Amino acid sequence: MTGIPTAAPDDDPPGPDDETGPLAITADLHGPWVTLALGGTLDWLTASSLDGRITAVTAQHTPPWLALDLSALTFCDTSGLNILIRAYKGVIAANGRFLLLSPSSRVAQLLEITGLDRHLTITDVLPD
Repeated sequence: MTGIPTAAPDDDPPGPDDETGPLAITADLHGPWVTLALGGTLDWLTASSLDGRITAVTAQHTPPWLALDLSALTFCDTSGLNILIRAYKGVIAANGRFLLLSPSSRVAQLLEITGLDRHLTITDVLPD
C-alpha cells in the first residue's frame, strides 16, 4: 500500500496547535497612535478578526496612526502576513502612519525571512 509519508510527532514543525490559542486583540490609545496589542495565534482562522479591528480603527481615526504590538504574538502564518501588508497599504493610502512594535522572536524571524522587515517600520518604542 502506498500513501503520503507522515512525519513522526517529534519531526512536526511548530504550528498553531503548539501555541497559546486564539488571537487576543487589545486596543489602546497613546497620543495620536492607536495600538492594537496582539497575543496568541494569527492564522487563517483568526486573521479576519484582526482585519475587522483594523478596518474599524482606520475608519474612526483620520489620518490613522496604527501600531501593532506583536510582542505576545506566538504564531503567524501567511494569512496573518497578508493582513499586515493590507493594513500597511490601507493606512499609508489614508496618509497615516503604520508600524510594528516589538515582534516576538518567532514573528521577527518570519518578517526577516519574507523581507517585510525591509518595507515595514519595526521598532521597540512608540514614537511621539
